[in-house]
Amino acid sequence: MLSTSPARRRRAEDWDISASPRWAKSWSATLSEGTWMSVDVHPSGERLVFDLLGDLYELPIGGGEAKRLTDGPSWDNDPRYSPDGERLLFVSDRDGNQSCTSWSSRPG
Repeated sequence: MLSTSPARRRRAEDWDISASPRWAKSWSATLSEGTWMSVDVHPSGERLVFDLLGDLYELPIGGGEAKRLTDGPSWDNDPRYSPDGERLLFVSDRDGNQSCTSWSSRPG
């Protein structure tokens, strides 16, 4: 049995992709390297995680200093927080093969 929640009627502005979402915030960063990054926002909205040149970093959503989460010869990328925010999942080749890795995402 498959169950879905009933569809709600959408307003025309809900489909306007040229408009910024009501929840959108601006974010800027000064980087001297890197051309492609994967970014994810923690479900709490308090911090974000991104990859840059094979390492993962976490940054307060309001700005500040990025904290390096991974370092070393392995290539870590595509970080994502779990829906409940308890875990940080990412792709890594630290065991010699690309595989999904999971860590606690609690700060500290």
